[in-house]
Amino acid sequence: MNYSKVQQVLRDGEKDTEDYATEIAKLQSRIISIQQKKDRLEVHLRAYASLIAPVRRLPDDVLREVFKYDCSEPCKLFLLRIRDGPLKVGAVCSHWRSIVVSTPSLWSRISLRVGLEPFSSTCHVLQLFLDRSKQVALELVVNFFCSDGIFQEDPAFRAIASEAHRWTKLSVHGSLYPVSSKTSWY
Repeated sequence: MNYSKVQQVLRDGEKDTEDYATEIAKLQSRIISIQQKKDRLEVHLRAYASLIAPVRRLPDDVLREVFKYDCSEPCKLFLLRIRDGPLKVGAVCSHWRSIVVSTPSLWSRISLRVGLEPFSSTCHVLQLFLDRSKQVALELVVNFFCSDGIFQEDPAFRAIASEAHRWTKLSVHGSLYPVSSKTSWY
């Protein structure tokens, strides 16, 4: 075989290999683009499919009963997370949120700490629960961590004390302990 002819075949082969690599890269880029479009379409279709989900056909009063069951335990305001109580259920969709907000009994089971929490964080959430529970009877679990008499100054304690006429169940835990000027909370 002729040396120059072999070189030409090699050059042509390398050029073809580069062309194939370029074409493969273009196709891979196109595949990625099409895959992204497919993924977006699937998300969109799932959103539309949820519009005809059986749970959407449930009447509000049935949903309300399901929510009452789900929110049957007192909501721990001191460990408040979006996964707790009526806040969890209300975060699902605007329709559920409107049901939750308009159902005072979902907001009437409260567990809180008095004396340990920063006043503002617990009080704001507690006030939200008290407001949304309207005049429904309250079930409270109160954990006291206070020195003698200090809990009476706690805004959370004052807020629940002002609603004493609504208490139907009260569970109190904790202890009173002396606090010296050297006590550190952190």
